[in-house]
Amino acid sequence: MTVQEEVRQRIEQDHELIRLRKKIESGKATYADTAAYSNRAGKLLGEVFSRRLPEIPLEEREPLCVELLHDRYIDINAAVDTAQRFMDEALGIHIAPQHAPFDSERGHQIGSSLRDLSKPVETLQRRSRAATETATKAIHDDRMKAESKFRHRAGLDCHITRVAVNGCCPWCSKVAGRYRYGEEPDDIYRRHDNCDCTVTFENGRKRQDVWSKREWETPEPGAGAGDAVVLTEEQAAAAGAGERVVLTKEQAREIEAKNGLTYGRKPAIMKNIELPPETDQIRSMSAETKQLVSDAFDKIMGMYEVHLDQLITEPIFKEDGKTIEKTVPFQFQPRRGKDGELVKCIVINSMYDFMGNQEEMQARIMRNFTSGVLASNSSEGLIAHELAHVMTFQDIYTYSGYLIENKSIAKRFVSGISIYADRKDDGSECIAEAFAAKICGQPISQEAQKLLDEFIERRRKHG
Repeated sequence: MTVQEEVRQRIEQDHELIRLRKKIESGKATYADTAAYSNRAGKLLGEVFSRRLPEIPLEEREPLCVELLHDRYIDINAAVDTAQRFMDEALGIHIAPQHAPFDSERGHQIGSSLRDLSKPVETLQRRSRAATETATKAIHDDRMKAESKFRHRAGLDCHITRVAVNGCCPWCSKVAGRYRYGEEPDDIYRRHDNCDCTVTFENGRKRQDVWSKREWETPEPGAGAGDAVVLTEEQAAAAGAGERVVLTKEQAREIEAKNGLTYGRKPAIMKNIELPPETDQIRSMSAETKQLVSDAFDKIMGMYEVHLDQLITEPIFKEDGKTIEKTVPFQFQPRRGKDGELVKCIVINSMYDFMGNQEEMQARIMRNFTSGVLASNSSEGLIAHELAHVMTFQDIYTYSGYLIENKSIAKRFVSGISIYADRKDDGSECIAEAFAAKICGQPISQEAQKLLDEFIERRRKHG
């Protein structure tokens, strides 16, 4: 069993974490519970990593440390997402999650320090335990800091609370307390090794009017809301509308169904794909490349039942939400709709360099393919990868359900499909890369085929 597998197993089977996950998924948790989840997960990570450290080759310690912490980053943020959604809904607030960027530098620093042969192995083991445990707790701290900052700037009245555990040090006792945002001590998020203090935030439903200092109720759904149902003139006419009509959701669904759209508990599912008009503004995308991408969507969605909700063209950003991602041409993005539904979206990156002509674009694709990085040897394979993500989560209708299912599927890792999939160590990426390989006519292993049979091939159209 690898270190990663043992850490995941311990976290999955730990009774305290099982109890916390049930509480989070039931909608009864607070940030204190997600902080407790982070603290306990950090202790298990540190315990396993420390015990297994002597058997880990020196050159593998640093990347493994980063990977272990990134796993916890995904897990902890998913837990906070779920708890936060329930708390916000109780207050009538709808604000998109504000994930702090993953601090990979912190992981590299810890991992690099574990290669110091001038220190006794016992010292390195203590360091690997304490440092990774503290770094895991800091993931939750970073999330609290990002959320409180964003909500304060949005006008919500926020407070930050640091709770010191019994027997804590004088420094922790000094900074402990409940503070209005902006009045907290500068070091409120800092922690030393073996520190079990928790830092959380809270906000009310009321906003502060910064001009008159009076409070007013939050009137709008807020960030992350899904698009409204928009009917064409023909659809409106079919509903018997005059110049303007306001339809119920049921009426909109009935009309859309008559016009060839499938509507479940979600946005209308796209059937006849047309690339967004904004795609024409991508100067580096040649007409030939655009046609190949369009043909790829048509071909694959003609072969498989794919419930794609949105296809949009816009910049793709990295995890920090500020830095533009220029190395990813297409990306599946699960989004939370205004009613908590899962919106399955594929984004065409308007900031990607499509090389100006298809010949150069294909050469780039082939470099990644021949080196084994990706399983795709064509634009069709790249689109297949993203559509596989859509099909994988096709039966999930809520965003919280997606978060839970994604965690479960992540464990279905199959090695050897591509370097990219191996690096991700994520079952959903293995499914996507295996499907891309199959669409591109490449052989795949029996294990990879089993994944496709379970998640993809049952979507194949017959006749």
